[in-house]
Amino acid sequence: MSRPNHKRTGAKVDEIPLSVLRGPSTQPHALDDVELQTIRSLFDLTLDRFRPELVLVAGNDPIATEILRQGRSRGVITVLQVDDCSPRETRAALLADEVLAASTFAVDYLHEVLGHQVTLIRDVIDRERICVEPREPRHVTFLDPSLRNGLNVFARIADELGRSRPDIPLLVVAGPQGKASLDGCGLDLRVHGNVHLMAPPVDPRRIWERSRIVLIPSLDWACPPSLAVEALANGVPVIASTRGSLPETLGNSGVLLDLPDWLTPVSRTLPTTEEVAPWVDAILRLWDDAAHYEEHNRRAVTEARRWSSETVERRYADFFSSLRAGSRRPVGPALQRAHKAVLVPHLNGIEPECEEGLRQLEQAGVRVVRRRGSSQIDVARNEMSSDAVHDGFESVLFIDADIGFDPHDVLRLLARPEPVISGLYAKKHRREFASSFAHGIEEIDFGIDAPGPYPL
Repeated sequence: MSRPNHKRTGAKVDEIPLSVLRGPSTQPHALDDVELQTIRSLFDLTLDRFRPELVLVAGNDPIATEILRQGRSRGVITVLQVDDCSPRETRAALLADEVLAASTFAVDYLHEVLGHQVTLIRDVIDRERICVEPREPRHVTFLDPSLRNGLNVFARIADELGRSRPDIPLLVVAGPQGKASLDGCGLDLRVHGNVHLMAPPVDPRRIWERSRIVLIPSLDWACPPSLAVEALANGVPVIASTRGSLPETLGNSGVLLDLPDWLTPVSRTLPTTEEVAPWVDAILRLWDDAAHYEEHNRRAVTEARRWSSETVERRYADFFSSLRAGSRRPVGPALQRAHKAVLVPHLNGIEPECEEGLRQLEQAGVRVVRRRGSSQIDVARNEMSSDAVHDGFESVLFIDADIGFDPHDVLRLLARPEPVISGLYAKKHRREFASSFAHGIEEIDFGIDAPGPYPL
C-alpha cells in the first residue's frame, strides 16, 4: 500500500545507486506510517539482495530506529553513528550493537546515558571539499546565526566592534531564516557598516578563503564540533565558548572563553558590554598582532591533523575489522552509576507507575533512596540532600512519588553538565508556573520541540 504521490526514483552518486523516495512534502516533517512502511519495505529488499554482515546508520531518528531493528532481526551487526551528544530518543542507540561518537565529551555523556561502551572515532576531514589555497582572509566570520549558536553574543560583539573598530569587517553566513534572526536580535547591526552577509555557498571553500578569524560563541553543549574542525583544517584561528566538546576540539589552538551560565539556547536577552569584553579583546589581538596570529595559525594546522584521513580511516578500518558476523555487544552488569542518587520522600506510599520506573533505575545502577512517612516534604528533601552529600553522591534527583517517568529520561538528566536542573511544575489552584524565569523568557515550548533548558 502506498500513496500515489510516493514515488521511488533511481539515481547515482559516484556510480553508487541510490533510491530516492519522493513523499508528499520536501519540508522537514515527522514521517507518517505510510512513509515508514515504504522505508521498511525498501530496506527489506536491500537486506535480501546484499545480505550484509553489518549495517551502519548515521543519525538518531525513527528511520534509524527501524533500520537498526530490522538489522538485528536478521542477525546483522548494527552500528549507530551519532553526530552530537543529545539523543532525546534513546531507542535507536539501545538497538545498536555498537555506538560511535566524534568527541570524548559525547562518548562520556552517552556512556552514562546508555550504560554501555561508546567508541570514539572522529569524523574524516575531506580536505578537497573544505580546504582552499591560497587564501585571502579579510573577515571575522560567524556562521548560521541562531540563538543556539550564540546569535545574541555575536550581536553584542559586532555592535562593540562597530563602535570602536569599524575597520574590522564581520562576515555572517546565513540563509533567509538566519537573516531574519539577525534582523530580530534587538540591535541594528547595519548602522556601523561593518557587518556583511553571505548566503550559504554550495562550495564551503568560499567561506574559508575569506575568513581570517572564526567566532563560535556556541551556547549548546550538545552540538557537534564540525565547524571548528573545518576552520582548523584551513589554519583559521577560532575564538569559541567553553561549552561541550569545543575545548577538546581546539586542543592547544584557538581562544576559549566562558559565557555567563544564564545564556542558554533559549535566552533572548543580549549579554552586556562587560560580558563580551574578553571576546572583543581576543579579536583585536589576533587582528592587530601578526606574530600572535601566525602562532595560532600554526597551532590550528597542527591540531587539525587529528582528523586527517590517514589517522581516522585507519581507526575505522581497525574498528570494523574487530567486528564479526553474529557478534553482539556483551550484556554485562549494569553500569555502576555509583555517584548518582534518586531520592523519593513520600507519606503513605509510591504509585505503581513511579515504583516501576524506580526499579528500572536500580537495575541501571542508580541508587534509589525511598523515605516513608515524610509529612513535611520540604524538610525531608533537605535532610535527604544533606545525607546524600555526606555519603559522597555527586548528582541527586528528586522524584515525587506520584510521578510516572521514562527511566532513560532520568539517566539523560543525571548525565547533563548543568549544575542544577528543575522540572516545570504548575502551581496548585493557580494558572501559573512554580518557577521564575530569567529576563527575556516570554514563552516556552514543551516536549520534543523544546530547544533546550530554559534559564530560571
